[in-house]
Amino acid sequence: MTFNLQESARRYALAITAVADVMTVGDGGDDVLRAKLEECVRAPVVVLPGELERLAARAASARNDVERAAFEWKQYAVRFQLEQAARVAVERLAVLDSLKSEADREREKEKCRDTLYWFRMYAWGYDPRSPLKVQPFFPYPRQEQYLAWLDETALARQTSGVVEKSRDEGATVGALDWCVHKWLNIPGFSAFLSSANEDLVDTNKDPNTLFEKIRFQLRLTPSWMLPVGFDLRRDMPYMNIANPENGATIGGGAPTVNVGRQRRASVVLADEFQSWPNGGFQQNTALSQTSYSVVKLGTPLGTLNQYYKDTHAEGVNVFILDWHDNPVKDARWYDALPFGYIGSRMTAQEIAQEVDRNYEASQPGRVWPASIYRESHTVITVSELRAYYARFGVTIYDDGDGRARLPREFGLGRTNDKGHTEGHRNAWLWCGVPKEGMPLEDSVFIYREWLAPLGSSHKRRAEDVLAFEKPDAETTRADKMSLNSHEAQGDRDTYKDYGVKLNKWSVDYQDGIDEIADRLTLIDTHKPHPIRPRLMGRPTLYIVVADGEGELLQKPSGEYHVQSATSMLGMANLRRQIPRYHYPPEEEGKPVGQMRPRKVDDDLVDDLRAFATHRWPRKPRRSEEEKREEKMQPGVRLVDIPDLPTEAERAQAITSHNLWSGHFKAEQAKESQAHVARVTFRK
Repeated sequence: MTFNLQESARRYALAITAVADVMTVGDGGDDVLRAKLEECVRAPVVVLPGELERLAARAASARNDVERAAFEWKQYAVRFQLEQAARVAVERLAVLDSLKSEADREREKEKCRDTLYWFRMYAWGYDPRSPLKVQPFFPYPRQEQYLAWLDETALARQTSGVVEKSRDEGATVGALDWCVHKWLNIPGFSAFLSSANEDLVDTNKDPNTLFEKIRFQLRLTPSWMLPVGFDLRRDMPYMNIANPENGATIGGGAPTVNVGRQRRASVVLADEFQSWPNGGFQQNTALSQTSYSVVKLGTPLGTLNQYYKDTHAEGVNVFILDWHDNPVKDARWYDALPFGYIGSRMTAQEIAQEVDRNYEASQPGRVWPASIYRESHTVITVSELRAYYARFGVTIYDDGDGRARLPREFGLGRTNDKGHTEGHRNAWLWCGVPKEGMPLEDSVFIYREWLAPLGSSHKRRAEDVLAFEKPDAETTRADKMSLNSHEAQGDRDTYKDYGVKLNKWSVDYQDGIDEIADRLTLIDTHKPHPIRPRLMGRPTLYIVVADGEGELLQKPSGEYHVQSATSMLGMANLRRQIPRYHYPPEEEGKPVGQMRPRKVDDDLVDDLRAFATHRWPRKPRRSEEEKREEKMQPGVRLVDIPDLPTEAERAQAITSHNLWSGHFKAEQAKESQAHVARVTFRK
C-alpha cells in the first residue's frame, strides 16, 4: 500500500485536529474515515514498537510471576489488536480505492446488505484504553454468531431474547452497530434504545452513551453509503436519528416505569438491564407491547431482578458472550484481575459477577474450582465420541437429529430432581457407562439433560421421557438405575403408572461431591487425551453434547477453550450450574464435611450428585461368547471376517473361528469341572 504523502499528511492533520472533539473523529466524513484507516495501517510501525518496549520493561521489573505474565499478555494483546487493525484497514482502503464510479458504489451497497460483510468492512469501535483508540470493529467468531443471532431473533423470528455477557466483550457496540446496519438497509426499520439511566442513553458529547456510539459509527461511514440528504451535524439530535431516504429511525428513552408505552419499534435494545431501576419489573411490563423483539443485554447482578428471571425462564432465547470466547483473553489476563496489574483491582466477588457471569457472586469458593472442572477436557461432542469408538468397531448411531447419544452396549441410568418453579425446575439427567472390556470402561458419560416444562403433568413428563429414550431402546437399560428425590413417593407411584420406573435416592448435602471431584480431576496427565489428543490427561467423567455446542477451540495465544452451549442439546444448564455451585459466605470457616452448598439453580447438579452417591449405573458384563471372542487372533474374530478380501479367506476364517471357539469352550468346561472339584474337596 502506497500513499500520496502530502494528501496523507493533510488528512492525518485533520484527524489530529479532531482529537479534542468527541471520540477523536470530530464531525466525521470521508477525509476523517481515510485518515483513521491510514492511522491503523501505520500503527504497527509507529505505535507498536514503543508500546512493546514499555510493556517489556514492566514485565522485566515485575515483582512476581503473575505480574510478569500479565505484562507479557498485554504485549501479546496490543500486538494482536494493532496488527489486526492494520490488516483490516489495508483491506478496507483497497475496497474504497476500487470504487471508481457510481455503479461500483451501488454494487458495494448491495454487498453491504449482508450483515457480516458490512461489519468486516465498515464497522468501527472505540477504546480509550488502547494506544490506538479508534479501530475497525472486526468481529471474532463468537461475535459473528452473536450478529447472526440478532438477525435471527429480531428479523427472522421476530421474538425476544436475552444476552448474558462477561464485561468488555463487545455486546453493546455490536448491537448498536447492528442497528446502524439495519437503519441503512431496511426501509421503515425502527430501533428503540434504553439503558440503566437516561445519562447512559444520550448525553451531549459523552462517548459512553448509546446514541453517541451510534453517531460515532455514522461519522465513520462513507458518505456514499449514508442516506441522500443526510447531514452528520444536523440530523443526529438528542435520542432521535432518522433516515430521510428509507424512513428508518433510531430512537430512545429513559428507563422510567412507562418506558416505551407509546412507542412501536422493530426491536428494543435494553442495555445493562440487570441494573434498571427497581429491578426492571415495571419497565419489563411497559416494554412488553413496544416490539415483538425486546433484546435485553446484561451482566449478572444477583437474583432479585427481572434480568435474572428472564435468563432463567423456561424456553428462554439466550445468547452467551463469555470471556473464554474472546481470542485475546487468556489465563494470564484472568489471573491478574485480583491484583490490578492491567486494570482496576477486582475482588473475588466482582470477578465472579462481572467476568464469570455468576448470579450468586458472594461466595468463599466454588465446590469444583477451575483447577478441577476443565471444560476443554470434560465436554466433548457426539461426533468426537463417535469417531473415537469407531476405531474399536463400536457404533454410535446417527439419525441426523444432532443430539448426543451413546453406544447401545452402554449401561444407562436416569435421575430426576422434583421441582415445579422457575427457581427449582423438574430436572432430568441421563448417564451411561461402557460395557466391561470396552475402551474407557473406567469412565462415566453424562449425555442428556431435560428441564420439564413448567406446569406439565406427570403423564406429559413420562411421555416425553419415554420419547427421548425410544430411538436407542434406552428405557429397559435406564430402568436399572432410575432415581428421583427421596421425598417424591407420590411422584414415583404416578410415573410408574405411565411406564417410567423410579426409585428413591438417598442424597444429603455433601453426598457425591468428592466422587464428582475425583472424576473431574485429570488422570494419566503424561498421556494424550484419548478423544482430544491435542490435550494431555483425561477425566473419568465426560459431558457429551450435540455438535456445534462443545467443539474444542484454540485462541491465538495457544490456550484451549470449548464452544459455548446454546440449548439443552449442549447441556447448557448443567454446564452453567457446575461452575456456579458454591458455598455461601456463612459456610466459610466450617469443617469441610459440614459445609452446605447454596441451594439455588442446582437441580441438575443434584441429579449428578445422585448418580455419584449411588455409584453410577451398573457396568454391563461381557457374555461368555464375548470373552471367547476377545481371546481370538485378529482376522479370526467375527467382527473382522466381513472385511476379508475374498470368499475363500472368509470361509477359511469362519472355519478357524469355529475351531478356536470349540477349543475355548472345552477349556472353559474343564475349568468349571476343576472348580467344582475344588469346592467339593474343601467341603
